[in-house]
Amino acid sequence: MTRLAKNKAAMHDVQLDRNTAAHIEYLYSLYGRDKAAIGLRNTYTGLYKAHCLLIGKDAADKEVRDWHLRDA
Repeated sequence: MTRLAKNKAAMHDVQLDRNTAAHIEYLYSLYGRDKAAIGLRNTYTGLYKAHCLLIGKDAADKEVRDWHLRDA
């Protein structure tokens, strides 16, 4: 793998990590985790799985992958 290809792959990984963090914060707000039942309140447990059940795993994965493009 060339140096340029390694840098692009690393940049993609960083962007994906940022997208994942921003997306989980969105899900936390969307599902009202600050007001959830005891045991789920103020946690991220099961948010992504619940969202996948609602919209489908492929759609959820695309949402995360393209999260940084949502305001474009």
